[in-house]
Amino acid sequence: MRQLGRLLVALGLGSAAAANAQSVSLGAKAGVNRSAFTGDFGLPSNANPFGTRTGIAGGVTLAIGFHEVLAVQVEALYTEKGVVGPDLFRMNIGYVETPVLLRATLPLDGLPFRPMIMAGVAPAWEVSCGAIGRPPYIPELPPPPPMAMDCIGWRTERRDLGGVLAGGVEVPLANVRITAEIRHTSGRTNIARGYPPFSTYNGVWSVMFGTAFSIHR
Repeated sequence: MRQLGRLLVALGLGSAAAANAQSVSLGAKAGVNRSAFTGDFGLPSNANPFGTRTGIAGGVTLAIGFHEVLAVQVEALYTEKGVVGPDLFRMNIGYVETPVLLRATLPLDGLPFRPMIMAGVAPAWEVSCGAIGRPPYIPELPPPPPMAMDCIGWRTERRDLGGVLAGGVEVPLANVRITAEIRHTSGRTNIARGYPPFSTYNGVWSVMFGTAFSIHR
């Protein structure tokens, strides 16, 4: 319910911006993720047994400008999160993510680009999950090959909510904007909520490039 409430508030802000829109643009973006888990894994000194995993991200964007430098940007992205771990463990979780962001750009005289910052929330819904790892084995014997594992042993929640902070640049070219950004999405949902007292949160760094076309000005 809290996730739904936050999303409705964000959409309400987007609707208010649309009513006073000075510009509207549609676009697409794509890039790569570097994802990790944080939380309490029940290990001494709160050690983290998981390493980062590289995945892909991409989708479409709708930006509603209601000021010379401010806009509300809504996105629909497919994003891969997950980790690697001991014994060749790998976990890949695919999400459909719908960030709702406030974007600010700062025109600078004499420069062909504009600095850009964005902040907001990113509700996400799991659409796929896969894990592999090496099963327990006797050290004196040859190790068995990795095998498929059930994701339910690692996460119980299939919805996520992240806080987003991003920075980058945009290059305006007539009715087209070219963008490059670095984004951090910090998970606020314990996706291992069914295994108290343990906790697991998604954390993702993304590098993305995009193009947007003005459809109203």
